Amino acid sequence: MRSLEVLAHVLDYIEDHIKEDFSLQVLADTHYISLSYLHRLFTCLHRESLREYIEKRRLSLIGVEIILSDQKLIDIAFNYGYHSYEVFSRTFKKYYGYSPKEWRKLGDVRELFPRVHLLTIYNDKGEDVMIRVSNIEEYLKIAENDSELGEYILCFDIDRFGFYNRQYGWQIGDLVIETAASRIDKHIDEHMESYRIGADEFIVLTKSIHKEKVLEIVKRILLDGNEVIHLQNENLTFSMNVGIVQVDEQRASQQAILAKAQEAMIKAKQLGRNCFYENV
Repeated sequence: MRSLEVLAHVLDYIEDHIKEDFSLQVLADTHYISLSYLHRLFTCLHRESLREYIEKRRLSLIGVEIILSDQKLIDIAFNYGYHSYEVFSRTFKKYYGYSPKEWRKLGDVRELFPRVHLLTIYNDKGEDVMIRVSNIEEYLKIAENDSELGEYILCFDIDRFGFYNRQYGWQIGDLVIETAASRIDKHIDEHMESYRIGADEFIVLTKSIHKEKVLEIVKRILLDGNEVIHLQNENLTFSMNVGIVQVDEQRASQQAILAKAQEAMIKAKQLGRNCFYENV
């Protein structure tokens, strides 16, 4: 539990000081742990390095602020710790694919890299389990009101996501995430809702109690894993695994349902790539 508490405080510290140019050593010293232990701890939580996570969070917030504020771009860059506008502009374009000026013209208000939260729940053995999630508050709030008895919930995970980040860089990794989200949205019905809940994880509320229909959607999404995609100068294929659960109790906790869905997804990964597992 000590490790969970440290990680939670580290994540909070990053958000509170995101506009400051703090070092990883300062981050470790602030929480009375060694830098090597901090790296090991974060690796258990996230597939990207701590440095990459901080940079992507900073750029993600900058992208939103560029759209929502009328500040000069150079002022926004300096507010977030960049000492050179040229460095900022170059880094921003690597992340978004657009220069800051082009991004402002697009007017696309979205947080491409949500912060990671820690959620501690308990499994059926009474053991505490750490779940890594991003927009968990939004998902749990909506699911609490919208999930229906008997409906199926899907949990997706991108296969070998860490490999794409290491092999091709996190810019390609981000494009893989966007492609995965597009695949899901392409095949689910308009009344279904999808949420990104982690770096490479997605949840879908299907609103459907019909197993055959849900399985048909899952199989169509997985079939897209055979397609070659063209990202920048790379031709890649990637697949996903899916955990399938059914809301079987009227008053079931959404946290418990989420844990069950992630458990099913992990079992799907154990079957191999591009697989699904029903935990019903």
